[in-house]
Amino acid sequence: MRDFLAVRGAAVLILVAALEGLKSAFAQYESPQRLLLVAFIYLMIVLALFLGTVPFYWRNFHEWLYRDRGSLLLPRVLGSVLTGYGLLLCIVTFTY
Repeated sequence: MRDFLAVRGAAVLILVAALEGLKSAFAQYESPQRLLLVAFIYLMIVLALFLGTVPFYWRNFHEWLYRDRGSLLLPRVLGSVLTGYGLLLCIVTFTY
């Protein structure tokens, strides 16, 4: 069985990047907008730890996501949701 080093490497990069994201919101208790960023970062930390231990689930997720080659509705919906969340974070950034 292959080791999926790319998935484990991505998990390590997510963990390293999470430190900087959490530092940016540290001790800013008066602004509740920071919770949008911090909640997403903690979710990504849990995902990185999970994928670091069982990286073949990433392959299974992609097989499930692109199972039906004729319909790309699910990947487009997932991409739209993540893009919308990214835009929301950009808007919230200017309200600090």
